[in-house]
Amino acid sequence: MHLHGKTMPHKAKKVGRPIAGFVNICPRQLRDEKPDHFYVWESTIKHELMHALVFTPNLYEYFQAAKGPPPKEGKPKIVPGVFERFKRLEWETAKGYVSHDVYMIVSPKVKEEARRFFNCPDLEGAELESQDGRASTSGGRGSAFAHWEKRIFEEEGMSAIITTYFAFSRITLALFEDSGWYQVNYNNADEMSFGRGLGCNFAKQSCLSWIKTNKDDPYPFCNVLYDTRCSANRMDKLRCNMVRGSKGLPAHFDYNALDVYKDKKGRPIQGHGLLAFADYCPYYSV
Repeated sequence: MHLHGKTMPHKAKKVGRPIAGFVNICPRQLRDEKPDHFYVWESTIKHELMHALVFTPNLYEYFQAAKGPPPKEGKPKIVPGVFERFKRLEWETAKGYVSHDVYMIVSPKVKEEARRFFNCPDLEGAELESQDGRASTSGGRGSAFAHWEKRIFEEEGMSAIITTYFAFSRITLALFEDSGWYQVNYNNADEMSFGRGLGCNFAKQSCLSWIKTNKDDPYPFCNVLYDTRCSANRMDKLRCNMVRGSKGLPAHFDYNALDVYKDKKGRPIQGHGLLAFADYCPYYSV
């Protein structure tokens, strides 16, 4: 995508809200695009504008939900009441359980909407992307902490990369509301199906735990190379985005436990999901 956006470092002095931003668009790229792909560009422009308006880590400390100034030391900069770190002590990998850090937006409305969406009453908030883009062929550097986590928010328009669907959900609108700078109309939110109502195990654990617990049908994740199925709305054919091999996988994202992944003939294989942004979890996509 030849399109990017950036928040300008100019904020209103009293409330810290952004007062300027820019999005750089390459018109020739738009002209060369197929008409049925134009919605992708439209969604990408919306995505970049949302970064300028609210979804940028250097703005979090100015949110009205922030509880005091952030610590002077440490990276990334934790903002109590808005941007916090949590440890997942039972993050399952090919070599067993490990401690795994996740970063989340924990402001009140975001937390409320995330809990409702996943049907997880003790979810701490909405998880943020942990990858910065270096390991990906798509999506730029600086993606970490400025997008929703692709592993569980696959369809969200504010995930780090466009794939199956581009929904600007109630969770993203809640982020706008929690900043204290905007009034939002939740009637304009888009619906998401990926992960909806799947509970705390889906929202909190690694995809390996979900796949092992639901071996016969781990949807929306997958465990069979090249497997296909219909989308939730029966409008698209989905395919498991698994690729062969495990060389070079980060240890926290290697899910090649015994007999977890198989080919279409039922033979065990080594593999991983195509996208680093989704923590290398294989899932069904268009």
